[in-house]
Amino acid sequence: MKGRILTHTSLRVVPEGYSSPLDICFVQTAKGTFLAYSPKNSKVRIGQRVTLKKQGKHYYAAERKFLGLI
Repeated sequence: MKGRILTHTSLRVVPEGYSSPLDICFVQTAKGTFLAYSPKNSKVRIGQRVTLKKQGKHYYAAERKFLGLI
């Protein structure tokens, strides 16, 4: 599912069972807005195009790579 990042943050105080920092973002898609985990150590920015991938009950935002002619 393709979308764009609306906003993002890094949580330093996280729920039990999660490691800190926990990078999360809100992603707008054609099917609605989703809360997703952001890629670790990535330079996420508002408006960035991402692909949402579902693993179990969680969504992960993956950077979209474009190949094209210049």
